[in-house]
Amino acid sequence: MLFAVILTFFFNMPAKGQEIPEWLRITPSSSIASKGDTVRVSVLLRNDGTSDIAEGTLYLEAGMEFVVKDAQPLTTISGKTVSFGFQKLTPGETFRAWVDMEVVTNIKLNAHAMSVKSWITRDKYTVTARCTILLWAPTEYPPIEVELKEVSRDKGTIKFKLRVHGGYPPYEYYFDWGDGENGGIGDKKGGIGQEGDYDIEHVYLKPGEYHLNGFINDWLGKQSVIRRRLYIISWEDRQ
Repeated sequence: MLFAVILTFFFNMPAKGQEIPEWLRITPSSSIASKGDTVRVSVLLRNDGTSDIAEGTLYLEAGMEFVVKDAQPLTTISGKTVSFGFQKLTPGETFRAWVDMEVVTNIKLNAHAMSVKSWITRDKYTVTARCTILLWAPTEYPPIEVELKEVSRDKGTIKFKLRVHGGYPPYEYYFDWGDGENGGIGDKKGGIGQEGDYDIEHVYLKPGEYHLNGFINDWLGKQSVIRRRLYIISWEDRQ
């Protein structure tokens, strides 16, 4: 599994009988970044109620690891806080904004959580949304080393030893064996919990020339590709 965007929504509990029609979401362009990267954070405010939402102000606050570089639409930037004024929203209408932030942190800890918050405040409640962007230092990111070694054949059945090292486990793999959707049976996709050697098998239903493409991804999305041409010779009909 790749590092996923971590989105957490916090809503004040309304007083009994009080409606909170605002729906607020904040989404970063990347869930992982390193020093010097620019991350765009998009904010969506939607009126999910049945009546109009009065004009107001939406705020976005960058964490200590960021510097705000730009924002749209026209807005006010004060340090790490950006404020957007929005007009009345009718039911179903949305207000969208974005902020570009540069990662300037001196923290060297991998997977350090960098937070961004957005909110609007009304007379009796506040609607808030947060997201987390994980810090990564690419120089400390080892490459994925993958080896696929054939160990045996029996007619159309081929067994391989898949060796995976490096990257950031766990891993996911996907094999396109080149015999189409209605081809043979065997290992096509799955998960690998840690570095090591794993058995992979496929059964071709008829002889021929096949082009194998294998893809191995680590948790952070780095990928290694295996390409192989396989020749399956004729064999007697199966009993």
